Amino acid sequence: MNNVEINYGQFMMMLNSTILKECTIEITNSCPFKCDHCYVEKSEIKMMTLEQFKDIINQLLKIQCNVILITGGEPMANPAFLDMYIYAKKKGMIVHVNTTCFLMNEKILNTFIKYKPKSIEISLYGYDNITYEKFTHKEEAFDKVFENIKKLKNNNINISLKSVLTKKNYNYIDKLKELSQKNNIRFRYDYIVFPKVIDNKFEKNEEALDVNSIIKVIKQDNNDAEYFKNAVKNVKQFEGKENNINEVFQCTLGKDRAFIDCNLYIKPCLVVPIKYNLNDYSLKEAIKLMNEEVANIKFKSESKCKNCYKRKLCRYCPGRFFLETGSYEVAPKFYCEMADALIKEFDDEI
Repeated sequence: MNNVEINYGQFMMMLNSTILKECTIEITNSCPFKCDHCYVEKSEIKMMTLEQFKDIINQLLKIQCNVILITGGEPMANPAFLDMYIYAKKKGMIVHVNTTCFLMNEKILNTFIKYKPKSIEISLYGYDNITYEKFTHKEEAFDKVFENIKKLKNNNINISLKSVLTKKNYNYIDKLKELSQKNNIRFRYDYIVFPKVIDNKFEKNEEALDVNSIIKVIKQDNNDAEYFKNAVKNVKQFEGKENNINEVFQCTLGKDRAFIDCNLYIKPCLVVPIKYNLNDYSLKEAIKLMNEEVANIKFKSESKCKNCYKRKLCRYCPGRFFLETGSYEVAPKFYCEMADALIKEFDDEI
C-alpha cells in the first residue's frame, strides 16, 4: 500500500496519551501572499530545517503524540516541505496541512496522492482573479489556486476551504460559500481577526470587521443564524449563575495540543505568549513547564470575565485578550459587544 497506516498498537498509544494528542508545527513564516489582515511577522523570513523537523517528530513519537498540523506562513514555501511531510507520514504520523494552495505543484500533488494527508484546509480569499488580487496582492492567484483545489478534489484528497471575515471580503462571503457548495467542498469562515505584529508588538488590525457587519453576514445564511440561535439559547441557561472556576485558562491548551513555531519555541497555542525554546529543553520538559505555568495563572480579582455567563458565547480567549490589552483578564470591547449583539439578535425571548 502506498499510504502509511497506523497499526492497532499505535492507535491505542495515541488514545492513551496523557501528555499531548496533537501538535501544530509552523515550518516557516514566509508566504507568497501579502494579505492586509495577516498577523504574521515577516520582517525576517524564518525556515525550520529538515533536521529540526525530524527531531520534533521523533520527540513527539516518544511522548506518544501521533497527530500533527503542518502550517505556516505558507508551509509549501519551505524548500524542505515535501521531505518533512514524507518523513512524518513514513513515521506513521496522522498529518493535517494548512495552506493557500498557491505553491502546490505536480510533485507535491503526487506526494499527497501517494501519502494521503488526513486533511488539507485551504484558505480561500476571493472568487475570481480580481477579488483575489485585491485581498492577497498577487496577480492571477485565483486561477492557480482553484485549479490546484480541483486537482486535490479529483484525486479524493480530503480538503476543506476557509476564509477570515474582513473589511475586504465580507460583502462577497456568500459567493465563497456558493463556490464551495458548487464544487461540493466544505467551507467555513471566522470573524476573529488577530492583531497585527509590527516591530514585535501587537497593534490593532484595521481589517477587523465591526460587530454590526458581522451580524449582517451571519443573518444572510439560515444555517449560521440557526447555529447562533441555539448557541444563545444554551448560554442563557447560565445567566445569573456563579462561576467557581479560578483558572483563567478554561480550555485544554497545552494539555492535549501545543504549537511549535519556526523559531523552535513551543507554546500552549498560537496566541499565548508562554513559550520555551526547544534548543534549551526537550519537548517533554517544555510541555511540563508550560502546563505548570498555565495552571498557575488564576483570576486575581472578581474580574468582569470571571463571572460573566456570556463567556461561553463571546469567544472568550485569555491569549487573544493578552495580545490586545496586555492582560489575560481584560477583554477587548469587541468580545463583549459581539456577545451582546448575538443575544440581542438571536434570543427568541427578547
